[in-house]
Amino acid sequence: MFLCQPLLEVLAGRGIEDIDAFLKVPSWNDLPDPFAIPSMEQAATRVLCAVRRRERIVIHGDYDCDGILGAHILRSALTGLGAAPRIYLPHRDEGYGLSSPTVHRFSCTGTDLLITIDNGINARAAVRLAQRLGIDVVVIDHHRIQEQGTDNGSMVGYVLRSGPGCHVCLGPRAEGGLERYED
Repeated sequence: MFLCQPLLEVLAGRGIEDIDAFLKVPSWNDLPDPFAIPSMEQAATRVLCAVRRRERIVIHGDYDCDGILGAHILRSALTGLGAAPRIYLPHRDEGYGLSSPTVHRFSCTGTDLLITIDNGINARAAVRLAQRLGIDVVVIDHHRIQEQGTDNGSMVGYVLRSGPGCHVCLGPRAEGGLERYED
C-alpha cells in the first residue's frame, strides 16, 4: 500500500510501526470478548433485566462525536433486544456530563435505568442522586476520575474504561476494565 511521506511520519511519530496492521479493516471477529472485563456480567445482567421487564431506560450521551455515536449504537442494540430506550444528549450550554437537574428530569419521567455513555465517571453527586431517586445507573466512560475520594458518599455503579464512547459500545477492550466501584 502506498502512503505519502507526511502520513508515514505522523504514524511513526505516534509509535505505529506495523502500518499494515494499523490500516487493516477490522471484522467482528477482531473484537475482544467483552466478558473478559471484570464485572461485565453484572452490568449486562442489569441491562438485560431492564429490557425483559420493559423498564424505562434512558441513555445519556454527550454532545461530542463519540458520545453521540456511542448513544446511537447502544440504542440500536437495545432496540434490537426489544427495549425502547430514550436518548438524552445535553446541549453544550448545559455543560459536560450528567448533572443533578437532568437526573431530576429523568426521575419525573419514571426512568428505571440510566446508562451514561462517554460521561458519568466524575458525576458522583448526580449518580448518587439518581440512586436515591430509585434510578439504577450504569456508567460507561473512558475518561479518568478527576477527583478521587473528594466525596465520601456511597456510590455504586459500573464503570467501563476503554477507548472512545462509540468504541465502548461496539466492543470494549479487555484491558480497559469494567469494575464495580463504591465510595
